[in-house]
Amino acid sequence: MEGTPVGLPDYEVNVERAREVISSTRGHVQDFDGQRTTLSTAVQTAAGTANSSLIMGALQEVYDGYQGKLATVLDHTGNNVVNEADKMVNAFVTGDQQMADTARTAADDVASTEEEAR
Repeated sequence: MEGTPVGLPDYEVNVERAREVISSTRGHVQDFDGQRTTLSTAVQTAAGTANSSLIMGALQEVYDGYQGKLATVLDHTGNNVVNEADKMVNAFVTGDQQMADTARTAADDVASTEEEAR
């Protein structure tokens, strides 16, 4: 429909639930760091067990060149996502408070007598 204004959809954020989801997700993200350490230890153990400098070098190269980098990216990306989600919820709460304060101020500015209204 040409010329018809598009309104923003109504939305509501359940702040308590959003914070629960962020907290739960943060816990899973923190697991990445532990898994990265476990992976590094496993590579070192396997390299030592192989008893071959060629295999040891290849395993370490795969970890350094790919697995370790991937684990680091997952860790950093996950942390960035939950940190930004936290910021968004905080911005929503702050915006809600600011709108409420503005509405209260506007309500306080309403004339209460006929003389004030002039």
